[in-house]
Amino acid sequence: MDDDGKVRNANPQAMQIFEQTLDELIDMEVASLVASDEIFVLEETISRAIASPGKPQKLNQLRLNNPDGSILEAQVISLAAGTGFASVAITGREITGYLQSINRLRASEARFSRIFHSSPDAILILRNNDGTIIDFNAGFTKLLGYTREQAIGNRNLLPHIWVDTNECDRLNAVLEQNGEGSVHGARLLDTSNHTLHVDISLRYIEIETEICTLLTARDISDEVRAQEALHESENKLSQVFTHSPDGVVIIRQRDGFIVDINDAFVKSSGYRRSELLNRPITELDAFGDDGSRAAARNLLSRESSHTNLEVTFRTRTGTLIPFLLSATSIRLGNEACTLCIARDIGMQRLTKERLRESEIRFRGTFENALVGILLANIDGQIFEANLFASVLLDYRHDKLPGMRLADLVPGEDRVFLKETLERLIHGTDTTSRSERRMIRKDGMEIWTTFHAVIQRNEDSDIAYVIIQIVDITEMRNSQKRMERLAFYDTLTGLANRTLFQERLLHAIEHARRRNASGALMYLDLDRFKRVNDTLGHEAGDQLLKVVSQRLQDRVRKEDTVGRSGGDEFTILLHEIASPSDAGFVAEKILQRLLEPINLSAQPLVVTTSIGITIVPTDGTAPNELMKTADLAMFRAKERGRNNYQFYSEEMNTNASSRLRMEYEIRTALINNEFELFYQPKVRLTDQRIVGMECLIRWDHP
Repeated sequence: MDDDGKVRNANPQAMQIFEQTLDELIDMEVASLVASDEIFVLEETISRAIASPGKPQKLNQLRLNNPDGSILEAQVISLAAGTGFASVAITGREITGYLQSINRLRASEARFSRIFHSSPDAILILRNNDGTIIDFNAGFTKLLGYTREQAIGNRNLLPHIWVDTNECDRLNAVLEQNGEGSVHGARLLDTSNHTLHVDISLRYIEIETEICTLLTARDISDEVRAQEALHESENKLSQVFTHSPDGVVIIRQRDGFIVDINDAFVKSSGYRRSELLNRPITELDAFGDDGSRAAARNLLSRESSHTNLEVTFRTRTGTLIPFLLSATSIRLGNEACTLCIARDIGMQRLTKERLRESEIRFRGTFENALVGILLANIDGQIFEANLFASVLLDYRHDKLPGMRLADLVPGEDRVFLKETLERLIHGTDTTSRSERRMIRKDGMEIWTTFHAVIQRNEDSDIAYVIIQIVDITEMRNSQKRMERLAFYDTLTGLANRTLFQERLLHAIEHARRRNASGALMYLDLDRFKRVNDTLGHEAGDQLLKVVSQRLQDRVRKEDTVGRSGGDEFTILLHEIASPSDAGFVAEKILQRLLEPINLSAQPLVVTTSIGITIVPTDGTAPNELMKTADLAMFRAKERGRNNYQFYSEEMNTNASSRLRMEYEIRTALINNEFELFYQPKVRLTDQRIVGMECLIRWDHP
């Protein structure tokens, strides 16, 4: 056969089978020579042969498209290149007669069918060449739940019912090698995906000339579960006996011999296992006192039953160890025995002693600590307080227990206290440290460091809350005084330059984020120096205080009034609707300052010049805005004082021109660029010199 699937050569036997001459066979489609339902199988086999050149691919039964419907046992092989032959060779022998003889067995198969369907075991028949399920009995349906509609004709069912497909592959390998195979306790899946344990056997059978596989399966799930339960129970008992931290000893009652002992008892006793096994317990010098020896003799009683009996055991080295002993009668086979469980309580006693000592140390520390300590349950109820806490909060020592933490803080702080405790209890925070106001019994508020931590018990559950409090009222007051000195003017109490700059920066950021506007006002009192010179500096200071108060009276709470120094003030207006709002505030200030001020028993009227710049229109940097407001203030001075002016770019240009002119004049003086010229003045009527003009000329480079 060539690559196009056409016949290129045939031997005489092929011509005889197909009853055609060589010329008739040449160029025929190979697929046309086989039955229509065999074309797919043939094409698949040819594809495998082409994929593996030189490796024969078998077709056990290939039905031909000839008058007799002959069946071949065929073999397809792909020939190597360069042989001079077509690419694929198909060889075969006719087995029609052989298969016909198989049909004679059908009568016996009827008998097999009766056995097949009446068997309580699951029986399944599969076609050997492709795994297609041909038939199965009711036992198979009962075992795995598959109906005939689901299984008959299914090629892929068998591999999918195995929990372990490798187990299936191993059984098939044994089947191919020996013609039969079996496995005990195989695990299969039913239609509900439940695992079943079965005994499975496989063997080849021939049905209607086809080689098939007969599978029989018997459900042994109940047997396996019983065995597993028994094994698990035995294993648990063995694990408990061997790995128990308590010593376990089994004593035969009729003679007092030790018949078994676990590792924990061997380790505690210091004896070797061989020194204890198969020896009477009464012969061992293992009991530290008469009471313990009497207890050992009682263990041999057939009705013996003891619970938590304290005995003293002497180890091989003579060390005495206290044990808590429990014993009960059991039967091992036909022998009555006593099971003894001994728990070493030496460490328990040591722990109790250490706990008692720790409690004493804790109580001493708790009562004598130089900080207030409150113990409260998770609901915030105090159940214990030390002496320092009682003194700090001005309560009698026996009055704080029973009170709630919320009773010791101002009403407006109770929400924050509740949130703090909830974060601790629910695990968000492990500790909490804050500065919190607390109320003494006399009603006085004090500031404290409030340090809370959760105390857990041995099961990691929350036991209670420990609160440590220290009075920091004086420290807070000192901090406030220092903050006042750092950020406020000592004379007027207004914001100083540092605080004002900080708030100006925040106002700029706020205006940028909110797309809002603000205003910066720069004020300079008119002719303030005259007040100092005539009335004295004390009167000047008093005047500044009055002006400061009047300025604060004319702005909102959220606005800031600051003193830059001397007689200069700044005002920051937050969120104005338009520049005219700033003008309105400036007018109110001018009007308020016109009201007389009594200084040194005489009325005095003071005026101010105000420069206004808009944030962020006129700038977004604090220094830039202070400069523009200052320029606007000087413009107000130039306009006659006692007025306000908004900043404009022209002011900046004029100021720059003045600065440049001043610099060039100073440079000209240094470089002698000025020359003095005299020019006479002549009276025209008589031509007499009646005067002289003196001029300076600038030789500007």
